[in-house]
Amino acid sequence: VREARQAEAAARAEAEKERFHAAACREDAARLDNGLGPWRTLQAARAPAVIDLVRFLQEDGPDILKQPLPARAKVPVMALEWPPHTDLDTSLAWRNFDERGVFALIQGLCSAEVDVESLELTACCVEGRWLGALHGDTEAPRLAALMAFQAFRPDVSVVATCR
Repeated sequence: VREARQAEAAARAEAEKERFHAAACREDAARLDNGLGPWRTLQAARAPAVIDLVRFLQEDGPDILKQPLPARAKVPVMALEWPPHTDLDTSLAWRNFDERGVFALIQGLCSAEVDVESLELTACCVEGRWLGALHGDTEAPRLAALMAFQAFRPDVSVVATCR
């Protein structure tokens, strides 16, 4: 009888430890579930560009950096920053309305006359920051048009072909 009582007490103590551990796991799961709330909201809001940006910054971007240079890659436009000391001419001049001008590119993207893939950019990653349109005046209208198109179409993820 004594051994049975000792075994029962040990089993109760072990069961209490398991209950405590299960309660801690439930608390952790609830905390993780609360952390997923913003991501569920983004998915429900149909904001794939934001989700693709996060995926790129966490997974694809680091993989691209491991490739030998020069490499070609698909980079979400939202990941690209405007390069320092690069101006964009938005004056109402013919050069901005011809086929390579910023306004013509925006119009072409919005009307599907210009394919996003055709607007290739040079890009680099410096200390985790992705800079696009490194060739200044020639590429600035392309990057601006892609950024504007992404702003007009938050329901799609605009991905630039970069070298």
